[in-house]
Amino acid sequence: MGADLLAAEAAADAALAWRKSQEQRQAAAAERRAATLADRCETATTPALQATHTRTRLTPAEREAAMLAAGGRSNKQIAEELTLSVRTIETRLQHVYEKLGISGRDELAATLTTTN
Repeated sequence: MGADLLAAEAAADAALAWRKSQEQRQAAAAERRAATLADRCETATTPALQATHTRTRLTPAEREAAMLAAGGRSNKQIAEELTLSVRTIETRLQHVYEKLGISGRDELAATLTTTN
């Protein structure tokens, strides 16, 4: 547990540094790493972990688009289903990727199961 807790704290500190540098995607990825590592430590908590918000929150619209994309639908199919433009869907998904600290659809399904 000691190594995982130390790694979780380091990831939390890295997330804070990324946020200060205005690097939101890297910060979100570090927050996810901190949350994953902290979960291995049962109920352990430290000031570093408390200072970091480790669960990124998507808006309902972002989550809906992300769930559809993770389910294998194309941007065009999502846009048709939600009666929105393809550009709106692209923008929503870009926001999702940034908030979750991922680079694209291939990481989306696994990431959505650990957030919200």
